Amino acid sequence: MRIKIRAAVIPLLVLTLMSVGACRTKTDRDDLAQALTSENIRDVDRAIRTYTKNIAAAPEDAVAYNNRGGAYLRKNMLPEAVADFSQAINLNEEFAEAYHNRALAYKQLGQFDRAVYDFTQVAKINPDDYTAPFNIGEILNLTGLFEDAILEYDKAIVIDPTFSPAYSHRGRAYSRLEKNGEAIADYTRALELDPTMAMTLNNRANSYFMTGKYTEAIKDFKKAIEIDPRLALAYSGLGFVYERLAMYEEALKNFNTFVEIASDDYEEFAEQARAKIKDLEAALKK
Repeated sequence: MRIKIRAAVIPLLVLTLMSVGACRTKTDRDDLAQALTSENIRDVDRAIRTYTKNIAAAPEDAVAYNNRGGAYLRKNMLPEAVADFSQAINLNEEFAEAYHNRALAYKQLGQFDRAVYDFTQVAKINPDDYTAPFNIGEILNLTGLFEDAILEYDKAIVIDPTFSPAYSHRGRAYSRLEKNGEAIADYTRALELDPTMAMTLNNRANSYFMTGKYTEAIKDFKKAIEIDPRLALAYSGLGFVYERLAMYEEALKNFNTFVEIASDDYEEFAEQARAKIKDLEAALKK
């Protein structure tokens, strides 16, 4: 997974480019910031070398450890990243950014309890940081603790009622609990805040489908595809709706599109779609 600066839809890596002795000029700081967000891994390697030199010159520099940890995280060097974030925390126990970043590394390592602990520390240090409960909610959602996840999303929304992903992901938790009315309400609020959220449209369409609101489901799936034509799940969703409505040619077309564009991550769904295609082709020959 690519790590980005905390500005994405789901807050991710947090860097603090203010290291004492790390950068002599604003240009140096800007160069490092660019290196740590670059698509070119050589730029990330350059950042690691720079921060390693800075640490050698100033071993008490917590910011340098945090930022080098960020570079290691970019390279998926997770043990090295955890070690650097931990050292940053040892040097500054109130370093919320280092806790946040170490939590990301722990999450990627599958060490969810440690990730939750670190995000909890972020919340204690910065009670107004909506990303801390949001990220705890993400982990609880991932591990199937949907009711607990909802409580964390609630906290994020209280802190920032305009943060659309909190509504969207709380809606996903409600969906997993088969509370489709609550899910639809949350998806709708998220879309009021950000109408471009294609996956949220897809998810609301699924909830509409589950409640028998097929016209609304079709509208949302089509809108999701309009925003993101490569959103494979929306084509699959349309296939199921059209099949339910006995519109077999439309169902077949959408299942075929899903199989054509779906990534390997959706292989299980692709097998199901191929079975549907076979059944629909047989039905259309009758």
